[in-house]
Amino acid sequence: MLAILLLQLSVSLLRAQSSAPQSPDIQDVTCTTANERRVERIFKRRSEGRMRSHSLAEAEEVLRTLIQSCPKSSRRTEFQKKLETVEEESAEFHLGVANFYLHADGRGLVQGALSRLKRIYDGYPHYSRRDLVLYMLGDLNQSVGDTEAAEKYYRSLTTEFPDSKYAERAKQWLKERQPRDE
Repeated sequence: MLAILLLQLSVSLLRAQSSAPQSPDIQDVTCTTANERRVERIFKRRSEGRMRSHSLAEAEEVLRTLIQSCPKSSRRTEFQKKLETVEEESAEFHLGVANFYLHADGRGLVQGALSRLKRIYDGYPHYSRRDLVLYMLGDLNQSVGDTEAAEKYYRSLTTEFPDSKYAERAKQWLKERQPRDE
């Protein structure tokens, strides 16, 4: 009988703890679990020069999870800065793959390059070389005859980055596409 009472008391205490709001200190303890250790291992591989694209994707996923699941953590800013670093490196990786596809054995795997560039465009809106990505998307879509898509990317480029060295080329292409008044 005593065992049943102790069990019921334990269950009641667990319920009370799980429904009570967590303080930032408790969240910090919760956030320093396996997910954070995974991120630390990934960054260690990075510092050793052994980081791969799947490691970057894993780090992005884990950091987003930490940020979402630990909104009051005192380490949230640290996690966000790490996520920005990982996103920048991921975008650089995809840009490198896109360039490889464009120059692979002279075959020019344009669709593969377009796919990687769209991945950067859609997934990394704060990428430091976004102007280049928009220009390349416009240029490649133009080269495959998709002038609608080319126009979309060139317009985005001239709007988002009017002072970029690529914006002038995009403006010129857009100007040439305008119907001339007779």
